[in-house]
Amino acid sequence: SDIALLNPTKTGYTFGGYYTSKNGAGTQYYTATGASAKNWNIASATTLYAKWTEVTYTISYTMNSGSWTSGYTSPASYNITLSVTLPTAENIVRTGYTFAGWYTSSDFSGSAVTSIATGSTGNKTFYAKWTANTYTVTLDKQSGTGGTSSVTATYDTAMPAITQPTRTGYTFN
Repeated sequence: SDIALLNPTKTGYTFGGYYTSKNGAGTQYYTATGASAKNWNIASATTLYAKWTEVTYTISYTMNSGSWTSGYTSPASYNITLSVTLPTAENIVRTGYTFAGWYTSSDFSGSAVTSIATGSTGNKTFYAKWTANTYTVTLDKQSGTGGTSSVTATYDTAMPAITQPTRTGYTFN
């Protein structure tokens, strides 16, 4: 008669039934749902072995206006037995910005994450944090005098206030 049983669980794995040999080898006697897969036909006490398959989890990236460097392919999945190093500053770019790390929350709370550790489970989403670069801008006064000589400008931010130069016989534009 068919006897259904309660399936065992193992974090990061899917149960695949019971077999006469390890790793799903041999004859299957129970399915992944715990139902009988085959009538019992062994005339002795026997051990059946659980078959486990690693669950594949997805890795998603929110780039926040960044892009992958040419030719780079980011890790897109992992399982409980793998550790994964997340893409580094060499792999992601954004004009005018420096990559400041991957975070597990969109508000960048907590610490930056550099990898997924062996033993981790679940689909993961990582958010790229960027820091705007600053640049020294030299102001060429074109024969004028006084005023600001240089400023520190932050990318994608309004230019800082300056003091205007003067030049006899000219109006500063």
